[in-house]
Amino acid sequence: MYLRLARSTAVACLALTACRRGGGSGVARLADQFKPESPAAQGIAAAPRQLWSFGAGSSGWSALAGVADLSCNGGMLAGR
Repeated sequence: MYLRLARSTAVACLALTACRRGGGSGVARLADQFKPESPAAQGIAAAPRQLWSFGAGSSGWSALAGVADLSCNGGMLAGR
């Protein structure tokens, strides 16, 4: 019974001190600082779309450590 009363008192004290408003603590909320704008309004262009080709004509692909049997099957890279 005593432990339950002590625990309840501690929780009540923590809740009261955590909910208390501070007088000018200097906290700046980021949500108040930054206003959402569209990328077009910011002057940011969309990234160009890329086409990845793993066909027989593409070169420069080699298996790294831990990859075995790297090959192109139906336009997709496959390996173990």
